[in-house]
Amino acid sequence: MIRRILLFILTLGWTFLGQAVSPEDNEIISKFQKIQSRGDFVEKTVRRIGKQTLELESFISEEADLKVVPKVFAAFGDYGKWALAGINVKPKGGRYYVQILDLVPEPSDPTILQLRLSLEFPLYHSKLMCRIKMKTTQEAGVTTVRATMIQTPDSIVESAEGFLKIFKSPQADNRAWFYVKAYVTLRVWLLYEMVPLPVMTREAGERIQMIVSNYQKEEDRRLLASSIATKNPKPPPPASKSNQSPKGKKGE
Repeated sequence: MIRRILLFILTLGWTFLGQAVSPEDNEIISKFQKIQSRGDFVEKTVRRIGKQTLELESFISEEADLKVVPKVFAAFGDYGKWALAGINVKPKGGRYYVQILDLVPEPSDPTILQLRLSLEFPLYHSKLMCRIKMKTTQEAGVTTVRATMIQTPDSIVESAEGFLKIFKSPQADNRAWFYVKAYVTLRVWLLYEMVPLPVMTREAGERIQMIVSNYQKEEDRRLLASSIATKNPKPPPPASKSNQSPKGKKGE
């Protein structure tokens, strides 16, 4: 009952601010209400839901500037420059079984990212490249980034899609809620059934946490660059010779 009252108050507050909360976002906010008692928090789960499909769900609360968020996540071509820093090294040392090699935009369409992976499981090794269609929207103060894999007949991944939603946290103006939901359907039965769920959670969930941490560094970099540019504006370019007054000749 208390959780419902808190959710109602939060929804009402967004409505008064002119930000209507969608049913999907309402459900996500409701889930955050259960775990918002802590400052920084991370909740991540991976589940087998049948038909060789895995479901990833992650909740993260971190500091963020909501004015910078949409600018960073709309620049798909820059993802590989900031999001992958340290992405293949475990926090306590060692390497992940799934190595992320590269993430670059396609020259002909910057909204399509090419993701190259190397799978290095004890009983299974493979390399693959996924083409991912990206889309971002900004509605009611919520930034949404959607990713959908473009299907390839010979890939071990039959389909993959997911989204990231970033909400303003009611706890503080400089804090945001990062929510990730993704589905991956595999063609390889061995990977789906034999890899333990705790391993999958580390491989996927910890990476989401790293990307959010890397986002904070990218946000700091952008804010610092903007601050320096404001304090030290570029001097105006020198006047062209055509605009300068001609010098008089001697004796005139």
